[in-house]
Amino acid sequence: MKRNVLRTTLDLMNDPVLLLAKRGDTFYCRFANTAARNSFFDFEPAGRIRRGIPLQTSIPRETIRSAIERVATGTLQDSRSTESVTGFTLQGTLLPGRVVALVARATSSPENAKSADQPDYRDATTGLMNRQALRLIAEKEIAGATRSSEPMACLFLMLHNFKEINQHHGHHVGDLVLENTGIRVREVIRRSDYVFRWEGTNLVVLLSRLATPLDVAIVAEKLFEAVTLPYRYRDTDLAPGCHIGVALFPEDATDYDELVNRANSAVIEAERRRLPFVLYDSVLHDRAVERVTIRSGIQRAFERGEFEVYFQPILHLDGSIAGAEALMRWNHAERGLLSPDSFIEIAEESHLITLIDKVAIFSVCRTLADWAQYPGFFISLNISARDLADATLRQVIQQAMDDFGLTDPGRIKLELTESRLIERATVSYTTVADLQAIGIETWIDDFGTGQSSLTYLKHLPVTTVKVDREFIQDITNDPADLDYFHSIVNTVRSRGKDIVVEGITTKEQYDLATTMPVRYLQGFYFAQPMRAEEFEKLLKSASLLPLS
Repeated sequence: MKRNVLRTTLDLMNDPVLLLAKRGDTFYCRFANTAARNSFFDFEPAGRIRRGIPLQTSIPRETIRSAIERVATGTLQDSRSTESVTGFTLQGTLLPGRVVALVARATSSPENAKSADQPDYRDATTGLMNRQALRLIAEKEIAGATRSSEPMACLFLMLHNFKEINQHHGHHVGDLVLENTGIRVREVIRRSDYVFRWEGTNLVVLLSRLATPLDVAIVAEKLFEAVTLPYRYRDTDLAPGCHIGVALFPEDATDYDELVNRANSAVIEAERRRLPFVLYDSVLHDRAVERVTIRSGIQRAFERGEFEVYFQPILHLDGSIAGAEALMRWNHAERGLLSPDSFIEIAEESHLITLIDKVAIFSVCRTLADWAQYPGFFISLNISARDLADATLRQVIQQAMDDFGLTDPGRIKLELTESRLIERATVSYTTVADLQAIGIETWIDDFGTGQSSLTYLKHLPVTTVKVDREFIQDITNDPADLDYFHSIVNTVRSRGKDIVVEGITTKEQYDLATTMPVRYLQGFYFAQPMRAEEFEKLLKSASLLPLS
């Protein structure tokens, strides 16, 4: 209880406060109050001090970090230590357990008078930085985004229902709800992002260093959910409403004023249309809403059992079935059957792809157990980059095999796209070798589309390569394409790898492929992906494909 009171008290201070502990030669941050987290210092997730930056001074970051470490070191030696750096004074005090309490107090220099840590730049009601601080920080972030060519976003949050809260419960309760709403926003966004009180019940959030412009939609959705979650007060639910307007730099604006004005225009449109959020760019908004809809739909799809594995035949050169590739399909309640192109990329941006992969792994093992009477038959399935880096992948596959009594791991082939292998080369090698140790082969999918194909083909312990469909599209029409395809096949074979030619759509392509030293064929010319029941009928008939 006392610890919570102390944290709350420190969080109310305008001065940045740090509690530091030394491990080896490095100081780590055990606690940072709101002023330190929001305005002054930046930390790595593990707590190590990465840099300390007074927002509106020209002091080099390394100077600030060095000053912090000098004061902390001096405090450990003499119980107290003080050092002045342009714009502020660092004061250290030794606490029990050799923990250093460090306070950064602003001096009265003209340069530091503009610091966003000064009372004039912080809202008294919420403790958030205010509108004046927003301009200072936004202009700094815009300059950084211009240099790095990384997009950033401004989100204008228009909060509602505070008039009713104030009328029924008093302004002090409304202020408390507003303050806690700022805390909720702070918990949703990253430490590198900022939240400000604009005026009244309007907040502004700055998101820096976005991977893609569409990422802002996911943040907006999370903010809406967090802000509108009711508060319980004296047996009554206090439910703030919220609309969010989003503008992106540099897509929608070229400077601070334009960025904020367009975010404001977007929030007015969100209120008019009664939508949780609106992006200023209508085209981008539609794409963003689609991504958010798909993302939330994937979560519901698991609950409803809407994912289903389809199978496409992989053939010997004579047209007999050697195995199958497992392809996930989504039986969407409103949109019908969706292919992976509609949802896999969005799922890969979150943990949801791991759940999809697990559904596929267990479904494949169950199917192989059901089709145990077909000797030598195998099923290949794609594994995401996220699961490729997951140390538990082998255990998940082993568990699925044990659950369905599957004793031959050689009937499972894992497909990893070349781009994923290249992006995670070290992890890829470890994972592939680990799977190979228990008898599971790894194939390279979409071979030839990466940048360093031959290098990784030489070193990775993969057994089979699936040559990408784009290299077979024109081999019957363009002699140059045919020569290039021959060179790919010969190069792969010289490395001792088997080859699957995928994407065959015509008899002419099939005839040419059978003249080359490849092992398997696959494509719509032979069969479309199908449900397990239909595929098993093909297996039972022992028919050669394509069916006449």
